[in-house]
Amino acid sequence: MKKINSAFALLLMISLLAGGEIARAQSMGKQTVAMLEESPAGSKILRFVKAVNKGEAIPDDFIKLIFHEDLIAKAGLAGLKNMMENDIPENDGKLTLYLVERVERFKFVLYAKGSKSPGWLKMDFTHKGSSPYKIVGVGVDGIDEAPERADKPMKID
Repeated sequence: MKKINSAFALLLMISLLAGGEIARAQSMGKQTVAMLEESPAGSKILRFVKAVNKGEAIPDDFIKLIFHEDLIAKAGLAGLKNMMENDIPENDGKLTLYLVERVERFKFVLYAKGSKSPGWLKMDFTHKGSSPYKIVGVGVDGIDEAPERADKPMKID
């Protein structure tokens, strides 16, 4: 009886590990809005974009909710708020997402067009590798062309 239980336990463990690898592989690459909403890290990216597009003052509590304390210490609370309230809206306007890719376990790259800018934006979001997966790095670059996979706008509310 013990051999059957041990064999069953081993089979179950192998199945769980294989299932985890499949789930992790499926979460890499191009992301849908639903995938982002379900992901603790991805949902912070959506909150970021929605807050920028809202065009209102960003509360300190919101900054602390999505950004990790290390980034807040480095960039400053005022610096992060200024990026979201002024820099992006003044230079690019409202952001329309076309593509979000998960390129590493805790790193996403999004491609967007701004309502005020002729080119594209490539934004890198790096997240802390532990819960609650707050943003530890943001990069914003203007680029001439988006990747081919950025074919139609993503609908976010």
